[in-house]
Amino acid sequence: MFAVVLASIALGVAIMALPLLSKPKWRVDFDSAKGYKLWCWIRNIPITNRVLIWMGYERRKQCINSTITIRDENGNIIHLLNYETTSNDDIRRGIAEIKSKDNGRVFLKDEQDSFGAELKVGLYTLELELWEDSGRHILKKVRNFRINHQYPFVEWLPKM
Repeated sequence: MFAVVLASIALGVAIMALPLLSKPKWRVDFDSAKGYKLWCWIRNIPITNRVLIWMGYERRKQCINSTITIRDENGNIIHLLNYETTSNDDIRRGIAEIKSKDNGRVFLKDEQDSFGAELKVGLYTLELELWEDSGRHILKKVRNFRINHQYPFVEWLPKM
């Protein structure tokens, strides 16, 4: 009898928790292209549990706004990017890239992934923030990167 009651309680808790599994779950990764380009990858992680997939569960789409702020070594804002609202679950944002391997000059990327202002050699901080379309803050990630005058021209610094 005790086992039946316990199983009923466990089933009830599991059923109540299932809607939480479809809630969006955002993950941010910072990638590089071998010292020539930096970008960040924003993903709404899909459900991978086979039973939940079989039951038809998947992550809900969510409209998000993203902002990228680039600061120099002194903490001054040198670049601010406000991206349009999107419901895409797989977003790549270009951060910095060299135009030519011959001269090694590194440029910031703009909202359209075009070349923007040139970055001088030094240390920089990227702050990425995500908000729901309603204005509720989702997450903030901070990562440091360095611009060098020789290869690797641009690189993410290890997390501290």
